[in-house]
Amino acid sequence: MASYLLVHGAWCWADVARRLRQAGHDVFAPDLTGLGARAHLAGQHINLSTHIQDVVAVLSAERLEDVILVGHSYGGMVVTGAASREAARIRTLVYLDAFLPTDGQALWDLAGEPGRTAMLDTARRQGGMVSRPKRDYDPFRAETRFVTQSIACFVEGVQLTGAEAGIANRTYIWASRYDPSPFGPIYRSLQGNPAWRLATIDTGHNTMLENPAETARLLLQEAS
Repeated sequence: MASYLLVHGAWCWADVARRLRQAGHDVFAPDLTGLGARAHLAGQHINLSTHIQDVVAVLSAERLEDVILVGHSYGGMVVTGAASREAARIRTLVYLDAFLPTDGQALWDLAGEPGRTAMLDTARRQGGMVSRPKRDYDPFRAETRFVTQSIACFVEGVQLTGAEAGIANRTYIWASRYDPSPFGPIYRSLQGNPAWRLATIDTGHNTMLENPAETARLLLQEAS
């Protein structure tokens, strides 16, 4: 039995978590402060450090060890910071179509000019809160967990201790149908690197909604 800790940006892990539990594993999928079921706590004061502390608190309060820590999208920023602080508790780091920062980098630095422009546009109109673009062709545009998020989450750089570098097991999963994407270049940059296990999933960015069965299958491989 493995312990999974699934970290989101603002979406739902429920179907994937159910599949992992049915396979006999412990699963924790907390809502980060101000997001999902904790949207009532949203505010400009919430930043990346808040969300890193959310994950560190789960690791500590639940006394988790030998954890498979999974971050999706913005969650890659969060799990990197949390792993840096609690590396001894982490068995495997999984980046699911996620940002992979180095010390001091913010999502702002990694998002590219179109991403930065979109963040600024919505933050200016919404008092410092950034919303996910809702496109007409997006089958998940009505998903209730897509809420506004403080721009402070995206402009704060992650502070790393270096301890995260000692985590031996690392996986990057790229959602190959998401285009244009900031994550394809990350995936390609890791090719040939023996420190990483690489995989792809034939979906758009929200893999846990588009194909929860395949997302769960890939995550279950980490427990073997």
